[in-house]
Formats: sequence, structure tokens, C-alpha cells
Amino acid sequence: MPLPYGLIRRAGLGAHLAAIIVMAIIPTSILVVEFIDAKRRNAIAEAESKVTAMAQAAAARHRQQIEALGGMLRTAALVVADDDFRNDCPAGGGAFSTAVQLGHDGRLSCMPLDAAWLPAPTHLQPGPSDKIAIGYHAVDVGQVRGLRAVAHVIGADRRVHVVHAALSFDWASEIVAQTDVAHDTVISALHGPNGSLVARHHRDGGAGLAGLPADRLKALWAVMATDVTAAPVVTDVDGVERIFGRANVPETGIVFLVGVSREEVLSAAQRELVADLAMLGAGLALFALVVWFLLERGILRSIRQMRDAAVATANGELGKRITIAHGPAELRELGAAFNEMTERLERLAMHDALTGLANRRLLAARFEELIADGRPFAALEVDLDGFKPVNDTHGHAVGDRILADVARRIQEGLPTGAIAARIGGDEFLVLLPVDGTESLREKTIAFTEALLDRIAAPYPLRNGGSVSVGASIGIGFWPQNGRSAETLFRNVDEALYQAKRSGRNRGVYVVSPVSPVAAADDGEAAA
Repeated sequence: MPLPYGLIRRAGLGAHLAAIIVMAIIPTSILVVEFIDAKRRNAIAEAESKVTAMAQAAAARHRQQIEALGGMLRTAALVVADDDFRNDCPAGGGAFSTAVQLGHDGRLSCMPLDAAWLPAPTHLQPGPSDKIAIGYHAVDVGQVRGLRAVAHVIGADRRVHVVHAALSFDWASEIVAQTDVAHDTVISALHGPNGSLVARHHRDGGAGLAGLPADRLKALWAVMATDVTAAPVVTDVDGVERIFGRANVPETGIVFLVGVSREEVLSAAQRELVADLAMLGAGLALFALVVWFLLERGILRSIRQMRDAAVATANGELGKRITIAHGPAELRELGAAFNEMTERLERLAMHDALTGLANRRLLAARFEELIADGRPFAALEVDLDGFKPVNDTHGHAVGDRILADVARRIQEGLPTGAIAARIGGDEFLVLLPVDGTESLREKTIAFTEALLDRIAAPYPLRNGGSVSVGASIGIGFWPQNGRSAETLFRNVDEALYQAKRSGRNRGVYVVSPVSPVAAADDGEAAA
């Protein structure tokens, strides 16, 4: 059992849509995977850039700190060298005469200094004169108590006097608080060859120096000691995997490490990714809709139009034409070729191949049109006289040319609205409608006389000479001689038979009654 055409059509459209979706899903999936991976890479790269910039900002802040502190120490060292100030402080032991602490407020106070805090001579940097030198020193333990700046000044008694001040990293919390990278952000300051932790500030405000595992401190120091240009990802001392940026301050031996939680960075990227994918999905849906619209408007609609026209043509509807205004030039050319083909098919189906006149199919269609119009018309059946001897003597090729010439002469005299058809070997039929106020009888007789003269004119042959044929014509009128085509043509055929019996090539017998107006005529007249 054949499937319905509508079902096949819908299945075809569904197959087209499914093919488009499948073709779109594969590259789209690849693009989405690549997009997700690129989003993750970009998030990590952006975090690396920001933490490195934060570490560099911390290093710059530390340099400003030690520069300002160095100036204060030099000034304080000159004060300490004064005899009056030294007398106020107890003398130190060993090679040091006086130990003075410089407070954050700039005040000097007497404070004993442990020898462990005294920098070695190699750590000292030249001061403003050969009497003053400044160095930085810290106790070499896993977690340092602090880092101090120390200034040595040689007094008039040739003894060394010491001024020392603690280096504070409280300002690091300000840098952490200003970051927009992630909430879980930590800045650490490490010092010395073993990576002793000098300071650590979390964005939440905690310093977190106490109780840090030694193995994780070593891992953190390994990050600092690695000479890499890109910020590495490593497990921090608190067990959180972080993305680190680093910056060195060789003057004090401090390395600043700024770390952000890798998980938090990726979570933020994932939230952005969801929004981006939603926008991407909306964009792809809109793109698919636009593509479908363009395909529908430019290709699929034209293809369906050609398919429908082809089906109609196959079913005998030869008047079907298509118009393709959009789409590729190839489709428009195909549409024009299809229209030309159907026009040729229609002509072949509606016209006689030899003479070019209408055939019985087109004649029947025109007959129905004239009946629908409602105005009277004449039907003339023409049968050639003397054609068979010409065909037998000169051959079928000459006979075909004679038939074509006869058809041309019939066509030349047709008024507007009339139609001539070949209905047999040498038989023709003309439908002659009334045009204007002229009577149907007068018009028919005038047309018949002129047609007999044109047909009777000699037909030249290609090898010289000529031949002649005549014609007998039977005439009938609609609706007087029949309202249906069958009745009217049967009466016209009878009139033609009477014309041939009365003598060929010379007269026309008209079927009674002769006129729709003068119904009292006797029904038979000779022209």
C-alpha cells in the first residue's frame, strides 16, 4: 500500500531538519568543548596575571618601606653616636657599646640586643659615610619571629653602637583586601635560604603563622625557589591548591608569594561559563532559525515549488509554472528550464506535431470555453480533396509539407478568438466565434470562401513544378445544431459528407438551420 503524499512530504521535511541538526551538533559540540577548555585556561591565566601583579605591588611597597626605614636608621644612628644619648643607655656586651631600638613612631629607646640579631659584616651595606652601615637580619628558624633592620655606627670611642627596628608587614593585608581575584587569597613573605615564613595574611584578615606544617612550608619554599616565568599551581601551607604569583626583593632577601584558590577561580569561571553558554545557545538557536529561514526562503521553498509543479505535470496539469525570486542562480536557472520544458510539453500535448495546429485535446478545451462564454459560434470541418493522389505520387515527405502549408494557410485567415485544429490525416476543424455586430452567417460564409481560395492555390515543389488540392467544408452552428460537442461535430461531419457527395472542390453545404437569427431559412445553401 503506497504511503500518502502528505506523509512522505512531512517525513522529507523532518529528514531535512534532522540532517541540519546532526550537521550542526557535531561541530557545535567540538566548539563547546574547546570553548569550555579555553574559558578555564583564560581564567587561570587571568588569575596568574593578577596574583603576579599583586606580588610585584607588595615588593614595591616593601622597597618603599625599607628605603624610608633606612633613612630613619641613619638619622637615629647619628643621634646614638652623640655622647649624651649613649650615657642614658647601659653599655652592651662584647664589641657593642650601646643597643637602641627605633620604634614605629620614630622614638628611640634603650633595649638590649641579642647577639643573634646582629648581622654579619657581609650583610652590611655602606651608609652615608664610613662610620654607618645598615643590614637586615632574621633568626634562621622554620617560622621566624620577625625581620629587623640594623644600623651600625662607629662612635668617637671607636666602639660600634647599634640601632635596630622591626620590619612590619601589616600593610600586606591592605593589598590582599583590594584584590578582586577571589575571596580565598593569601599573601606570604618568606625569607632566607630555607624559606622561613616572615608574614602571612589571608583576605579574611588572619595572619595564620602558628602551627603551619613543616612539609607544606618546604613545598611553598619550593615554589619560591623555582625559577619560572609563569605562576605555578601548588598546594599552599593550609592544604589549599592555589595559583601563585611571586616577586623578589634582593635587598632584604624577601620573596612575596600571592596565592588564590584554584577551585574558587574555576568556580567563578564556571558561573561565567554557564552564562556564556546560555548566550551561546541562544545565539546558535537564532543562527539555526536564520539558516532555516534562509534555506526555506531561498532553497527549500523553491525545491518544494518545483516538486509540486513536477507532480502536477506528471498528473497532466501542463499549465503549471513556477516562479523563483530568491535563492542561488542555479535554482532560478533550473526553474526557468522547468518552465520552458513544461511549455514544450504543453505544446506537444495540445498541438499537432506536424502542422503546429491545435489537437483534439486543445480543441475540446477551447470548445468548453466558447460554451461558457455563451455567444454563438460556427464549427467548420475541412477535408482536403485530391490529397491522396499527391501523397501517393510524390511520397509522404511531400505530403507532409502540403499538410503543413495547408495548416499555415488556415491559420493565416483566423480572426481573433478562433482556433484551428488537425483532427485526422487530412482533416481539420475550425471554431469561429462571433466578433462584434457582424452576423454569424455572413462571417462564416466570408471566411469559408476565403479559406477555399487559399487552399486551392498551387503548392510549389522543391524540385520544380507544383501541385494543387481542394477542400470540402461542412458547417454547423452552436447551439442551433447541437449544444454538446458530440452532437454538433456529428452534424458538421454529416454536412461535410453532403458537400463531398455534391461535388468536390467547389461547394459548401450548411447544416439546417443555417442561422441562429433567420431560423425560417430552408436549411440548405450553396456558396
